[in-house]
Amino acid sequence: MIYEHGGNIYGQKIESDFSVSINPLGCPDIVKNAFYKTLDEITLYPEITQDSVRKSLADLYNVTPDNIVCGNGASELLMAAVHMVNPKQALLTAPSFYGYEHALKSIQNCEIRTYKLKQENGFLLGEDILEYLTEDTDLFFVTDPNNPTGRFVDPVLMDKILERCREKHITTVIDECFLKLSDKSTGMSEYAASHDAIIVLDAFTKTLAIPGVRAGFAVASKDTVSRLRDQLPEWNLSVFAEAAILSGCRFLSDGTYLEKCREYIVVERKYLKTELEKLGITVFESDTLFMLLYTEKDIFEPLLKQGILIRDCSNFRSLSKGYYRIAIKTHEENEKLVCSLDRVIQKSC
Repeated sequence: MIYEHGGNIYGQKIESDFSVSINPLGCPDIVKNAFYKTLDEITLYPEITQDSVRKSLADLYNVTPDNIVCGNGASELLMAAVHMVNPKQALLTAPSFYGYEHALKSIQNCEIRTYKLKQENGFLLGEDILEYLTEDTDLFFVTDPNNPTGRFVDPVLMDKILERCREKHITTVIDECFLKLSDKSTGMSEYAASHDAIIVLDAFTKTLAIPGVRAGFAVASKDTVSRLRDQLPEWNLSVFAEAAILSGCRFLSDGTYLEKCREYIVVERKYLKTELEKLGITVFESDTLFMLLYTEKDIFEPLLKQGILIRDCSNFRSLSKGYYRIAIKTHEENEKLVCSLDRVIQKSC
């Protein structure tokens, strides 16, 4: 399988990037201003203990600083978790983020098993996932909401999954990187802080629209955090990532901005679903800031010629040619996508 991702704009003339799912309202000014002020600190080493940023994140997530570890994006922490567990067997859902498999391939002789999310079930995680969580499973990745399907895990099922993983001594990594910009705003961080072998991954990448800064973090028990830090390099946060986390925590603390973002996403998601379905495109239900599409018509290359990049999902496990993911963007950009798709579809008729 080819390792691909959204946001691969390089070497192409892209005017609108729908392949990467970040906050459609963009990076807040308070965070941008923090970057400007940080320019004077580039001659200094970052805080190696991460005390300031861990304290800010702990306050935001209602845990203690000992429950927080930060990384160069969630991807670095994902790799650290894999090396911490050193699994002989891991379980993934499919389709899902390829980064999990990429990390697992760094472990020699690790068997990767998959649970297929069924289209006829709306790509929802089913209770039969419990049958896949066996004594032989060392590590399980669950994404909430899932990428690229955009669906949540039912809270009752999540409780059953975590109980099963405790019984079978399976380390569970819950990826919540899209959670804050989704219909369900409450995650599992507080739970993970008080239970060993549960790691919640998060980042400000999507929330603050800063994928280029690499500001990730994980919430786990004190012992698990200590073990994760043993897998990480020193100074793995730049001063700009520190500034993003500190300013971001202050900005997000009262929740009003996130509520505004979620309301915007719901409105635009409904608009796109309605308009794309008029064009004969299958649009799957989503709980977050991106949607999975299906059409038998080739839309990737024709859109690319118009300067619009979407995510071709044919390289996701259990998906095939014809599946695409699009991000929710500003209304103006969403209108442009609809008009461009209309031209593509009409031309191919």
